[in-house]
Amino acid sequence: MAVNLEGRSTATKMVGVDVAMPVALAPTGLAGMQHADGEILAAKAANCGALMLTLDPQILGQRHKDLKNGLSAPPRLTIPNIVNMMTKPRWCLGMLGTRRRQFGNIVGHVKGVGDMGSLSDWTAASAPVRTC
Repeated sequence: MAVNLEGRSTATKMVGVDVAMPVALAPTGLAGMQHADGEILAAKAANCGALMLTLDPQILGQRHKDLKNGLSAPPRLTIPNIVNMMTKPRWCLGMLGTRRRQFGNIVGHVKGVGDMGSLSDWTAASAPVRTC
C-alpha cells in the first residue's frame, strides 16, 4: 500500500511482440451466441496480431447451470427461450443477419457429421462424461 508508482509501465512482450498494454482474449467460442459475429468482431477490436490455438480435453464436464437453463448446441427453441428472445428483438435481428458458420475442420470431414446438430450428437457420443 502507498508505494511510489512513478515510472511503472504496462508495456511487455506477448508472443515476441512489444505491446504497450497486454490484452488477450480468452477462448471466445460462444461469443457468437452473445452477439452476431462476436468472435470476428472481438478479434478485429483487439487488432488481433497473433492466433493461439488451444486443445480442449475430450472429456465433457457436467455443466449443471447449462442443463438447468436448457443451453444446447445448436440452441433448441423452447417456450422459455422464445419468450426470452421476444424481449431482445435487436439481438434476434442481428443473429438472423449473420452468416452461419461451421467447424470446418470437422463438419463434412468426420463420418456422420454434416451440420452443427450432428456435430453436437457426435461430440456427446465420442467424449465420456466426467463426474466430480
